[in-house]
Amino acid sequence: MKSIVVKIGGSVLFSDSQLHRSVSSLLAEHQDKKLFLIFGGGDLVESMRTLDRLYSILDENWLHWKCVELLDTTWEVACKCLPFLTPIFSAAELRNAMEISLPTAYAVRVSCYYDRSIHAKLENRVRPAANWKTTTDSLAWLLAHSVGAKELLLVKSCDIDPQLSTFQLAEQEIVDSELPRLAKSDPSIDIRLCK
Repeated sequence: MKSIVVKIGGSVLFSDSQLHRSVSSLLAEHQDKKLFLIFGGGDLVESMRTLDRLYSILDENWLHWKCVELLDTTWEVACKCLPFLTPIFSAAELRNAMEISLPTAYAVRVSCYYDRSIHAKLENRVRPAANWKTTTDSLAWLLAHSVGAKELLLVKSCDIDPQLSTFQLAEQEIVDSELPRLAKSDPSIDIRLCK
């Protein structure tokens, strides 16, 4: 069964009407597939960026892991707001979901496939930078790579030119700057953006 990883941008999560519309539309369009959804940090992570600008003493690596921790919160909110998604809380649950051959939509907790100990064991070519270059765009790519999904959908709240390459999208700050490097390491993953 075909698996697709979907990253719902934080700006979408922080817009109730857009969140339900986007997820319902994706589920209807891909009802015969297995979907693994993760959720961006939105305003929670933006508050950490503000703190970084205000306090030069804060370390980028430390801030990265604090932002990853905040993604547990956006995952919990998404699970409560979208109760029709099957939550994946742990690495064992993610492995089990990979074995299931039924169309299902999962809400994946980022820390079940990406934390400090996992990060340290990843090959350099697929290890996201532990700094501001990495957002949930790259973490969604890592999930697609980890579960063997050949399609990655990045749901954004902005209009997107479908002709732009991943590198051009990163230059325009539509996707994070780490994604083009990771995408080059596994070109079998088709990355698409949608609104």
